[in-house]
Amino acid sequence: MRAVPLMDATVELMRQYRRDNNLDRPEHVDKPLFQNRHGTRLTSSGVRYLLHKYVQPVRRDHPEFTQPVSPHSLRHTKGMHLLQSGVPLQIIRAFLGHVDVKTTEIYARANLAMKRKALEKVADGTPLPKIPSWQQNKSLLDWLHSL
Repeated sequence: MRAVPLMDATVELMRQYRRDNNLDRPEHVDKPLFQNRHGTRLTSSGVRYLLHKYVQPVRRDHPEFTQPVSPHSLRHTKGMHLLQSGVPLQIIRAFLGHVDVKTTEIYARANLAMKRKALEKVADGTPLPKIPSWQQNKSLLDWLHSL
């Protein structure tokens, strides 16, 4: 079980959802918040099914929308948004429930790759000058050897 803070607007939406589905009544306190068509707990397969169900019409109406959409991609996107907002990796790790911060570091590496792609996209096409190898810099090598 994981505790996740909610924004005030999300809390209000959840209250309305509970009212609309009679889940705010004391006799329904043990019912799952998100249910499948049988009234039991919505499983991860059920979430995947619903996501797929709603993404398909979007893809049909917008063939240019080809990026993958899955529960994991939504989770990854949230992690990236947190990172890009300056949230420390330790907080993101706790939010996503990663046991080890090394798992969360994937987001930081992905963020660097995104920055590189963005820079390449705005480059005017002029090739960057070739930087000479440090191994061919005799004065630098002599200085390093003197240490």
